[in-house]
Amino acid sequence: MTKTLIILVAVLINLLLIVGLAATHGLAYLTIPPWTIALPLWLLWLLCLIIMLLYRCFWQLLCHIWQLPQNIRLYWSKLKQRRHEKNLLTGLIASQMASWADAEQNLINGCDKHTPTAINYLFAAQAAYQQGAWECCRHYLGQITTTSPQLQIASAALQIKVALAQQQYQQALNQLASTSQSQPYQPLLPQLVIYYTQQAMPWEQLLALLPLVAQHKIAKRQNLAAINKVIYIALLKQAPKQQITQQQLLKLWHNTPQQLRLDPELLAKFVQLLLHEPNTIKEFELLIRKLLSQSWQPSLVLCYGLLPADASHQLKFITACYKQYGRNALLLLSAGRLASRCELWGQAKTYLLESLNKEARADTNLALAALFTKLGEERLALSYYQAASQYHEQFYQANL
Repeated sequence: MTKTLIILVAVLINLLLIVGLAATHGLAYLTIPPWTIALPLWLLWLLCLIIMLLYRCFWQLLCHIWQLPQNIRLYWSKLKQRRHEKNLLTGLIASQMASWADAEQNLINGCDKHTPTAINYLFAAQAAYQQGAWECCRHYLGQITTTSPQLQIASAALQIKVALAQQQYQQALNQLASTSQSQPYQPLLPQLVIYYTQQAMPWEQLLALLPLVAQHKIAKRQNLAAINKVIYIALLKQAPKQQITQQQLLKLWHNTPQQLRLDPELLAKFVQLLLHEPNTIKEFELLIRKLLSQSWQPSLVLCYGLLPADASHQLKFITACYKQYGRNALLLLSAGRLASRCELWGQAKTYLLESLNKEARADTNLALAALFTKLGEERLALSYYQAASQYHEQFYQANL
């Protein structure tokens, strides 16, 4: 629009000059009292052009002088920003190379009060955490002021890790509860719960996770069972190490949701720990029979053969499973154990030897050793004990 207006004005001036040229015989008269100057029209045009160019140059010079302080500030700002970005990149590379001290220094040098530095402080806190500098880590995390949910949950996760590293289990639990309230259903929350369960902490602290997961918005309902299963497995793993009583385990079993009671892995662990608890034997037997009728569960087959219930009744069920799963080595092992308890020595020997032929296992050798000990065949029993010890030694060496 502006260019069009300029062109129209230029055309209009040219028309006027052409009309003036015709009236004045090619001369232009400039009157400055008491003088009158006659100039050729081309000279007047040239003077006007020179004046316009000088005016434009002068105006641009004034504008540049006016904007000079702002341009200087902008230049230094960009220079500092590039320096901070370089420090951030160097710090991230150092953290990838596990050079935590260099990473921390570069990340902190990359912080600036005029630019967002949450990423710098977060990674600097991570570097301090890796060095075991807990107070520095907490200080850096305290400098993070952001409304980004992702950065907030990442900061909270690191705070929980620091608390767990210092064995401040209750503080970590409180932080987890607070984070789930402020950032509900974040994908990182279940991972934090799993990380929490992996720590060698007191039984009571692990147990406190169950109501927290149930009452807070850790995960959607369809995922709660999986998270609770992780907690229960951690509890059962810690039980022998912390000398948890049978009463405590029994109470935990009674509080276990029905959905988790039907989980084969969890049920097998409960059976192993409560194997000789008379109040749960019948319930365990019914659950194992139900699950084995639905699908093949190796751990439950082994547990069923050890369960001190009605051995003859158990033996009939195990042999009936041949039709569904075939003469499997584990089924034969359990059948041999049950037949031995029923004092069916010939059947027990047949089942166990067939199981050993199908799959060489330490527990099968131990069962045969126990059987031959009862039969008074000490030499055979000793050979199977030696075979079982060899399997244990090979397993130990393989896991060194």
